[in-house]
Amino acid sequence: MKYQESKTARFFAGKGFYLVLAACLVAVGAAAWLAVAHFNPPQDVVDRGSDAADVSSQRVDLAGTPVSDVEDTRSDPSSAPETSAASADDPADEPAADVNTAPAAHFFVLPVTGEILKPFSDTELQYSETHKDLRLHDGVDIACDAGSVIKAAGAGVVNEVTQDANWGVTVVIDHGNGILGYYCGLNAKPPVKKGDAITPGTQIGSLDEIPCECLDQSHLHLRFTRNGVPISPTELITPES
Repeated sequence: MKYQESKTARFFAGKGFYLVLAACLVAVGAAAWLAVAHFNPPQDVVDRGSDAADVSSQRVDLAGTPVSDVEDTRSDPSSAPETSAASADDPADEPAADVNTAPAAHFFVLPVTGEILKPFSDTELQYSETHKDLRLHDGVDIACDAGSVIKAAGAGVVNEVTQDANWGVTVVIDHGNGILGYYCGLNAKPPVKKGDAITPGTQIGSLDEIPCECLDQSHLHLRFTRNGVPISPTELITPES
């Protein structure tokens, strides 16, 4: 026992002391390195993390919500705003002109002075002298002599001038608000054409003949429609007008 103690004492008294001290220093250094490595990750990891944080902090919506928390619809076709089926660059896709684009007539007057020979009737049959039968009457017949001046009943634009086998030369005027006026039985060359602007009292022709009513007393056949449906001219032309 004494021998062992003396041997240990000689060891620490000589070089052994320094060897033990060096081992302790190495152990302490290793422990310190591990601690530093644990709390300080490699620089490239820190940089990537900081960049991601910067991007996230910059990409926010108007309410301050990070973009990562907001649904991104930029690449979703269903989220794109709806566009009109007609393209402004393609005239073929443009809608057809509507009768409502014409200047609306504020009032209507009689296109010619005369007695009402036959009133409008879309429910009650009336006798036709020409056809010798009963039938509906989609306008009013205003008595006047051949050659009488026929005027526009209201403001508008000439929609078309037609030659009809039944109604003769007919001037159609778009009076606005979906109302079309048909002035039937005019002379072969009326003084107006398609596209002409019309004011109340503008001369649009003179009376000639109506083939489908040629055996009736000489008259102007005046017809009105609203959005394609026949209406009574007396709804528009009042006695006061």
